[in-house]
Amino acid sequence: MTKRRYLTHLILFVAGAIPCLAATAIPDRPEKLSFPALVYEPPAPEKYRVQLKAGPVAYVAPDRELPLVNIVVYVHTGQYLEPAGKEGLSDLAGYLLAHGGIKSKTAEELEERLAFLAAQLNSGIGENQGSVSLNLLSKDLDEGISLLREVLSVPRFQDDKITLRKQQLLQAMKERNDDSSSIEEREHDFLAFGEDFWANRYSTAASLDAISRPDIEAFHKRCFFPSNFVVAVKR
Repeated sequence: MTKRRYLTHLILFVAGAIPCLAATAIPDRPEKLSFPALVYEPPAPEKYRVQLKAGPVAYVAPDRELPLVNIVVYVHTGQYLEPAGKEGLSDLAGYLLAHGGIKSKTAEELEERLAFLAAQLNSGIGENQGSVSLNLLSKDLDEGISLLREVLSVPRFQDDKITLRKQQLLQAMKERNDDSSSIEEREHDFLAFGEDFWANRYSTAASLDAISRPDIEAFHKRCFFPSNFVVAVKR
């Protein structure tokens, strides 16, 4: 097609579209816009709820579109449980669950095995909730559950991984004043809730230095037990 013919076709197309656009009534004010009603009926949770013998409640939803299983274990825990002077403890514990090894495997061995299975293991603890998630192929579910059980019950909390995570948190501290919005947010929270409010206690170099592996193990023991879990499974 020549350039001239292409332009001719384009002009004819635009000319044909103009009447259609003109026929569409466009309100002169946003509040005059109308939309079809949104109808959403959330699924009934009791259809997916399974009470496990070990104590936790599980919600299992079938999904056969892909041969994958996604498991998320939610934990009743959070930053609010950190003792004064050891701010950063929940972050260390949450991160190291997935990256600090387990009883049967070092951190490196666990990482290698997960890579072989093409599985993704993640963990973390926020202000008022913790979670551990595992995504892997359905055919590897038995092994995946075995690994997940160890992550939840007998994490290794490898010393060199503790040191590495502390270094990462220290680096993040050095950068937390780089953006003025983060300073403004902290000052707002200080004014709104006071400096003694648990969410306003930030980790420092001294608080991280005060945290030992027994502290992390004690925090884990306090929060990570079956009746303190809620499990969500999509398979």
